[in-house]
Amino acid sequence: MKPDISQLIANLCRRPSTRVPNVELGIHPVIKERFLGRPVVTLADDVEFWQRAGYDYIKLQPGVDFDPARIASDRNLKASEDGTVVRKWASEGSGVIASREDLERYVFPEPEDLSYERFDQVKPLLPTGMGVIGQYGDIFTMTWEMMGFEAFSMAVYEDPELVDALNQKYPLVQ
Repeated sequence: MKPDISQLIANLCRRPSTRVPNVELGIHPVIKERFLGRPVVTLADDVEFWQRAGYDYIKLQPGVDFDPARIASDRNLKASEDGTVVRKWASEGSGVIASREDLERYVFPEPEDLSYERFDQVKPLLPTGMGVIGQYGDIFTMTWEMMGFEAFSMAVYEDPELVDALNQKYPLVQ
């Protein structure tokens, strides 16, 4: 099947189309590697995965560094390749932002720190008909990942102002 981004756009706009497209915003790198039978290392490899798996697009994220290690906040935390924060253990519990003091201390990237270089790099790699979906988390993804899901869930009830303040810190939101 050849990619046809117009089919996805038609479906999203509730217009007639010839098929229902596959849509997924997150596919684990291990799944991609198993599907292709080799590591997904380059942007070209990623394009090949999305095309061969039957998608009309490749999902890309802007590059930005939220790595807590750069401010020595917690040795058990690291940033994954897509920029999300991962605790080496129990990331669902508590994250790098647990209080207003943590929020004020954390060094957030500025809007000009975002890199859209991969969007330019992918253009010549796209097969005819294939598009790009640019996405960086969902509404609260970065917030709960920075706080840890349990801490985020409790703060939504106990300290919604902290959740709002953290959400407003992201250059992608402003």
